[in-house]
Amino acid sequence: MSEKNPRVGSALEDLLREDGTYGDAKNHAIKSVLAYKLARAMEAQNLSRAGMAARMETSRS
Repeated sequence: MSEKNPRVGSALEDLLREDGTYGDAKNHAIKSVLAYKLARAMEAQNLSRAGMAARMETSRS
C-alpha cells in the first residue's frame, strides 16, 4: 500500500481543465441554474413563456 493512486482526491474541475472543457461545462451549469430559477419564478407568478416574452417586449421564439 505504499503506492498512492494519483487520481484519488482529484477534483472534477481538474479533469475538465485537463480536457479543456472546464469553461464550457461551467457555462452550461450556470445556464442550467438560471433556467431552473427562472422557471420556478415564472411558475410562482403563474406566468407563461408567452407572458414572459410580452413583459420583456420580445417575441417568444
